[in-house]
Amino acid sequence: MLRTISSILSRREWGLIRFNSVLQNIFLLFFIGLSLQLYSVSFISTVFLFLLLGFSGTAYGYLINDYADLDLDRRAGKPNVFINMQRSWASVIVIAIFMITILLGLAFIDRPGFIAIFIVWLFIATFYSLPPIRFKERGAVGLLVTILAEYLLPMVLALVVFGAFEHLGAWILVIYITLRGISAEIGHQMRDREYDEVGGATTLATRVGHKPLAFWYGISLEAGLLGLGLTLCVFIFSIPSITILKYTIQSIWLLAVIYVALLPLTFGRAYFRLKQGDWVDPYNESAKNAERDALQFIHITYPTIGISLFLALILSLFFWPNLIFVFFLILVHQLFRPKLWLNAYPFNRFLVQFK
Repeated sequence: MLRTISSILSRREWGLIRFNSVLQNIFLLFFIGLSLQLYSVSFISTVFLFLLLGFSGTAYGYLINDYADLDLDRRAGKPNVFINMQRSWASVIVIAIFMITILLGLAFIDRPGFIAIFIVWLFIATFYSLPPIRFKERGAVGLLVTILAEYLLPMVLALVVFGAFEHLGAWILVIYITLRGISAEIGHQMRDREYDEVGGATTLATRVGHKPLAFWYGISLEAGLLGLGLTLCVFIFSIPSITILKYTIQSIWLLAVIYVALLPLTFGRAYFRLKQGDWVDPYNESAKNAERDALQFIHITYPTIGISLFLALILSLFFWPNLIFVFFLILVHQLFRPKLWLNAYPFNRFLVQFK
């Protein structure tokens, strides 16, 4: 049993944690807390409860996909969490995670609109992989559905849960997060294309081939950079200034300065390299094979860790119990490990100079 739980949690190199869309984009929740001044223990508990819902929903989506693709993955030699498990036990696990997700969702049924969006989320997460609909083999529709299930709908649920559905700035962040999702899912399909061809899965990548998808991958990556810039503009105009020793400081400008410094190293680079036939993949899910460069930093590390941690620190200045978010991010991203810092951009570039 412990081995089964471990294999589920470690699927896709601990993807339930590393690539959970709610955790990846937790800066949305912190932004809502700051802009609406939700400085309370109730906000803290709601954030963690919503995170649990996000983890459970992500686990359900991953597991139902592995369950539906078990035979295809066996033929293709592709990793599958149920590869050495009987179908009956696999069914029990999938149903159990589904029920846990529903139970966690019940905590938010008093929010107007939550039930309808929650049902749609579960429906498309289920039939993305399961017949008779099996969205994943319907080309561009399949790609759209997985972006909805993994990125857009969870973020819309967040707006509903935290009372920010009519917050224009929050919707701009949702658009940016959706752009991140488009890039992540196109990159994922491109990496899985050869496996899917062997297994007989007709995804968008197997239908159109590498080159057309590489073009759209480049476009989505550049759009994501622009979305990040727009997000930082929203921060500047929406997040309150902090006061230290009677001095008022708009600390968000620090995030903007880092973004501007990174733009010459990143903007347009992915598009033109992909157009020339080079392989550029900042959203590579592999912890071992991902290239730790400026592109990976601005698309993954900076928003997921840097911005989230910065906003958590600002939250703690207004309400000190919010420090729990800082400690949580340090723990979940293992920021206490010196090796992680040394292998990350830009520190890895400095170390190369001394070798």
